[in-house]
Amino acid sequence: LMTNKLEEFGQVMNQAHENLSALGVSHPRLDTLVDTALRNGALGAKLTGSGLGGVMVALASNE
Repeated sequence: LMTNKLEEFGQVMNQAHENLSALGVSHPRLDTLVDTALRNGALGAKLTGSGLGGVMVALASNE
């Protein structure tokens, strides 16, 4: 983030979410939130916290 490589950071977030989902620590509703964020312009999104709790974070550009 400090180097302003937002697109790359977003891709890392997306890959992390896919990995966590494959491990079974996500939830279908959380996956829907992540997918919705990405479809609506987020650069990246992933679950956060301890998993199975329904918390996600999304990265968006201010442009």
